[in-house]
Amino acid sequence: MLAAAAVGLPFRARAAAREIQIAMLLPLQGGQARQAEMIRQGVDGALEQANRAGGIRGQPVKLLAIDNGYQAEKTVEAIGSLAARESVVAVTSLFGGPIIGAAIPAATRAGVPIVGVLHGNDAFRRPGTEIVTHVRATFDAETRAIAALFPTIGRSRFAVLHATDNSGTAFRAQFESVLKAQGLPLVAAVP
Repeated sequence: MLAAAAVGLPFRARAAAREIQIAMLLPLQGGQARQAEMIRQGVDGALEQANRAGGIRGQPVKLLAIDNGYQAEKTVEAIGSLAARESVVAVTSLFGGPIIGAAIPAATRAGVPIVGVLHGNDAFRRPGTEIVTHVRATFDAETRAIAALFPTIGRSRFAVLHATDNSGTAFRAQFESVLKAQGLPLVAAVP
């Protein structure tokens, strides 16, 4: 993640600052807060380690944790306001298809790289999304690995639980397609 943030430095073309800031937009309250807090702690620990080693290009790195309420609109607003800050070089650890889908165009307009995306949707890897660095495999790669592994351990019937949003529906369709290509049945799909 730090290497990707360092790549963002020239992209942002920012003046030298006393510290480099990486903004984390995540739901700090509500149903996703526990997952968000675990991610925040992990990134914070990595930045502490990087700072002990001299930071990025000799400058300390600070994490700005901003509550987006797991709302696309708040995420877009935050990216817009972060773009005006000289020391913010990247946004990190976005999760949730609707959040990421709204953030990519906003970050592209603002010139703020997004590093550490936690989503497997292929749509977030299409031309025009080069501003994004991913830390998760695509849904296609994940489902192919699952479909290849499970028969080796005696599993040949599959069911899938999926979100009701566009990403969940896309995941289900992709999973079903991979299974069909391998002659494996999908016995249930539950939204």
